[in-house]
Amino acid sequence: GLAQQDLAEVRIKGTSELSISRLDSLPRERAFTALRLFVRQQGLRMPRLQDLMQVMSDLVDARPDSNGIVNVRDYVFRRHKDCLYVLPEQKTTEPFHYSWDAPYEPLTIRETGLMLTLDLCREQGFQLPANGMVTVRSRVGGELLRIGEPAFHKSVKKIMQESSSPPWVRDRIPLIYVEDRLAAVWGIAVSVDFQNTTSQTARDVIADKTTGRRIDGTWA
Repeated sequence: GLAQQDLAEVRIKGTSELSISRLDSLPRERAFTALRLFVRQQGLRMPRLQDLMQVMSDLVDARPDSNGIVNVRDYVFRRHKDCLYVLPEQKTTEPFHYSWDAPYEPLTIRETGLMLTLDLCREQGFQLPANGMVTVRSRVGGELLRIGEPAFHKSVKKIMQESSSPPWVRDRIPLIYVEDRLAAVWGIAVSVDFQNTTSQTARDVIADKTTGRRIDGTWA
């Protein structure tokens, strides 16, 4: 029906997010119906009319740089740039620290549910060493990554802000260290010293900055 059609129009292809601008262009009643269908498809309980009105006023009609949140009992609506998300209530992520040794079997980060694999490293253009100590940690703040040509050190905080990753997933993004040197910010950037330059697709993926969405989807 019309609701299915509207939802298909406002959904951002290949993701579980909605486009704020497209949602805003729908007549209000149709926007509400599309939102209800979206929530139902996630297997969540129906939002009340006042919830939907709040989503419109606090998120859809808000400034593009606002990162508002509308709490609907056991889930939340959130905005980041032009994307509207429906997310289970998120608890603060516990800090994590893992060793990851060759031959690099898949590593699951229990605190977030994210799985790191050798193939995903290659896709990101990241070369793990044949031997050497690799650790995977959460951010503590103040980290710097060597990027660019000529290479310079840039703060991980700034790199994350410039990526498409929403603020609420940034503390969950793993940092990969090789012998205590920061080698990669998972899914976002790779140090010039650890790039696998043979992987053109990987460089395209990172340049395209669609990775934040993929990370978010991994936890959905």
